[in-house]
Amino acid sequence: GRDPQQIFDSLAKGVSTPELKVEMAEGEHYRYIERFRERVSFEGARVTTIDGVRADWPDGWGLVRASNTTPVLVLRFDADSDKALLRIQDVFRKQLLAVDSHLKLPF
Repeated sequence: GRDPQQIFDSLAKGVSTPELKVEMAEGEHYRYIERFRERVSFEGARVTTIDGVRADWPDGWGLVRASNTTPVLVLRFDADSDKALLRIQDVFRKQLLAVDSHLKLPF
């Protein structure tokens, strides 16, 4: 009996990023993800390594993966709030730069 706007208003509100890309030399993005997967440590997160590395916390998640079509790393972030999003990005930033301190991250 609710109208569409009432239904949309009841859905969880969150924040997310578009796809963020880090350009690399051809093939290097695959090697980088392998090194990242071996070294990564996300405290308090459930980590999935099926296609890249995804870390899920109760209030959001981050993902980094190698593109299958272009030599880039693809990153996405989603969280319940701006504060959680910034925290998750900071955790990823530290982990990414620990593998290669010269990465030019777009966040």
